[in-house]
Amino acid sequence: MHIQSHGPRPPGERLRNRPALGPASPSWSALAPPLADVFTDDNDPNGEHDFGSMVHQGKQVFWKIDYYAPDMEHGCEDPADPAKTVRVLTILLADEY
Repeated sequence: MHIQSHGPRPPGERLRNRPALGPASPSWSALAPPLADVFTDDNDPNGEHDFGSMVHQGKQVFWKIDYYAPDMEHGCEDPADPAKTVRVLTILLADEY
């Protein structure tokens, strides 16, 4: 997917493909469990906290955070530097993966 940008990207910009779980689904932030309880050395050995899964309405859901350069064409040089990084959260049904 190519995303065209005109000027600086606003914080919290949202792009949406289609509602995977239907329009009646609550916001994703309301579904997320406390992250401190989710990540362990076994499921997140590098301590990146950039992937997770959960069950919602009986369906397995994955989420992933990717780090792009501001031009959104390739990965960023330094994900820890917000001036050089655009974070993209992808949420999808496990059976779409």
